Amino acid sequence: MPFLTCYRLLDPGRVPRSAELEAGVDVFDQYIDTTDRGLLTVGPQDFGDFEAKLYVDEGYPHPPPWIGFLRGGFDSLTDGLSISSVGAVAILRIKPEDQYFAFTFGTTGRHLLRYEGWMRGYGLKTALNLIYPRGGNEAAGSGRLVAVDARTLGSDTIRSRRQSSRATVFEAFDIDKLRDMVGGATGQPADSLWGRRVTGNDYLHFESDVEFSKLGRLCRSFSAAHDRTDYKDRFGWLDSIQPVSDPIEISKIEAHIAELVRAGDLEGFELAPPEIVDWPSITGFQYHYDFRRRISHPDLRLEDYMRGLRRCEDDITAVDCAYLKRRHIRAVDADDDQVHKWTVWRCLAGTFTIGDETYVLDEGDIFAVSASFLARLDSFIGDLHIAGEIDWPPATRSMHEGEFNIEAARRLNALLLDGKLITASSVTTPIEVCDILTSDRKLIHVKRHLHSSELSHLFSQGFVSARLLQEDRDFRTAAHQKIAELTSERAYWCFDVTSLPANRFVIVFAIVASWRGRTLAQGLPFFSKVNLERTVSALVNRGFDVRFSQIDTA
Repeated sequence: MPFLTCYRLLDPGRVPRSAELEAGVDVFDQYIDTTDRGLLTVGPQDFGDFEAKLYVDEGYPHPPPWIGFLRGGFDSLTDGLSISSVGAVAILRIKPEDQYFAFTFGTTGRHLLRYEGWMRGYGLKTALNLIYPRGGNEAAGSGRLVAVDARTLGSDTIRSRRQSSRATVFEAFDIDKLRDMVGGATGQPADSLWGRRVTGNDYLHFESDVEFSKLGRLCRSFSAAHDRTDYKDRFGWLDSIQPVSDPIEISKIEAHIAELVRAGDLEGFELAPPEIVDWPSITGFQYHYDFRRRISHPDLRLEDYMRGLRRCEDDITAVDCAYLKRRHIRAVDADDDQVHKWTVWRCLAGTFTIGDETYVLDEGDIFAVSASFLARLDSFIGDLHIAGEIDWPPATRSMHEGEFNIEAARRLNALLLDGKLITASSVTTPIEVCDILTSDRKLIHVKRHLHSSELSHLFSQGFVSARLLQEDRDFRTAAHQKIAELTSERAYWCFDVTSLPANRFVIVFAIVASWRGRTLAQGLPFFSKVNLERTVSALVNRGFDVRFSQIDTA
């Protein structure tokens, strides 16, 4: 049976009208990205219970990107070698429901669809409903999933596709329900109508031998499968972060984001590729204002983009979300050829609040964090122990983290380990045991400011150090040797042991910032809260006492 890929499209009134489309244009066309393309179109044609229009991108012959390299060694290689890619998309309007679907074909078919035109996450929940129908007779311990796509949002966006050699249970993929946003799943459907395997993402990918004239009935089955709530029995936690779909609400949120961009108030945001990419083929990134000059940047960095944006735009107040949706970022290879191309909007990711509501921007989509989920997270953070007995030195707004650590170590009569890296055969990156070590075995980790990236590093440093000290004798030996080089006071020689007694240590996370009277839960960015909950739970489970200090700047 052939494989089909189907998207559920937004209702026509909810699709932003492209600048290229004039009023009164064929309603099917508003779902198609015609940028830099000459498309062959057929229809619309009537098939009884649905109408359909076909769009075909015939591609154009062009030399493969590797041909120049090979000619350097084989000068007799013909100049006639060329490749081309062909793709197609069929847009369906189901009658009388007036619902729209798209079926994509070929390597370029999905790129013919306008990104703003389809419903997000529609295929994922559909696939989960099909794989795990309510009342199914799945045997205990058996599984139906073979792959899960997830992205971990924080200081860096980590994307992963985790695959199993055979069908297994969801827990085998080691997905963190707090930190990871599940974007796709592949597994065995209970109903043979969908073939041997389905993949759900924004789209649904499945096997079917249905004739084209019967696609209307298949789309209705797709819609009915999505509307079931079976997935909630096992995956109800997916609803903790839900896509915002109301056009009026989206418009208000986008206006808020645009204001943040114009003001340069982008704490909690970053630029990141909006999909899994082939990193070995990418040597750099070009922002839209760099295209003509062919200037590349080794990494996507929001501060680099904003610096160039202020340079190229005389009136920064003209920059809004529509601007970011029209401008692009390219990923290029060593020959300066385009590997990927995305809008700036799709690459902008982060978390922010409007009033009492918390939102996530990722891959061009806006997600709302459920109030109950946020309340549980804030309650956990509110119950954390405060290291109130530490006599911290005063901190000023202009004081750098290193300066504060020096003053704190002096005032606490403690050992300064900031920048004293430990190397061991078991780790690939040198590690700091902590920033400050006290004689009563407090491992103090300090971070300046409330930026997501810095807080992510803070929590990661604390956990990785504690884990290595507890598990790795070579690392403990290296830490002991480093400390013995710095001081002869035996009160600090606490790592030269056969096994580390975790309950004799206190791990302190100290955050120096302008707290403005806010609590820890009120001041931390959303994904920093998520990382914090995960880190503290893991350390406590290992037997460590974990405490926090909020150090306000004067």
